[in-house]
Amino acid sequence: MNEGQVVLAQLNAEAISAESRARISDVIFEVVRAYWQLYQRRAEFIIQKSLVDGTEELLEEVLRRRRIDAQKALVAEVESNLYTQRADLENARINILRAQHQLVRLVGDRQLDSLDEMVPRGIPFTDPIQWDIASAFATALQNRNELLASIKRIEQSEVTNAIARHQILPRLALILESNVADISDNFNVPNSVKGQLSEQGPSYYCRLNIRDSYRESSGT
Repeated sequence: MNEGQVVLAQLNAEAISAESRARISDVIFEVVRAYWQLYQRRAEFIIQKSLVDGTEELLEEVLRRRRIDAQKALVAEVESNLYTQRADLENARINILRAQHQLVRLVGDRQLDSLDEMVPRGIPFTDPIQWDIASAFATALQNRNELLASIKRIEQSEVTNAIARHQILPRLALILESNVADISDNFNVPNSVKGQLSEQGPSYYCRLNIRDSYRESSGT
């Protein structure tokens, strides 16, 4: 019974440790994803800014040709597109701020709040990576802490089930006690044993415990 409790405690500690590592891995994954989302939002902003600049140049060109061949409908269409693109550019800027706040929240560094602009230093990999599907799958299974935690929980259930089956079995306990009543002053054990066997006799106590009932016997 005591050994089972020790095994359960060990399995519980291993499961908790695996769950903690899984949560840490999730946080690291979220930080990495937030970093690249910030990179993506800044790339979208640059693309949108380039589109706005191009439309502004087109509008200037159309306005210069208004007296030649540019019709009012064309000018109005370019101006409408420019206003829409400027709105999209502002949305892109807001998305950058949101991505920055998300990254700061995940990292937990208050000093980053004082920065007006966060620019990722890294760039995504453009070269294709060749993966061995079988080895990658095996490595993923070995390093998935949530799977390890689930396995430990299953082992806990097996041990608990084994303990429960053991507890319903009959329990047999035999307790024997004896007393040497004639020990002499000089602690001469052989003479005291001889004296109690020839004169007083040894005392004894016996108890047989089967499950919840027991029998006792005693005498001298």
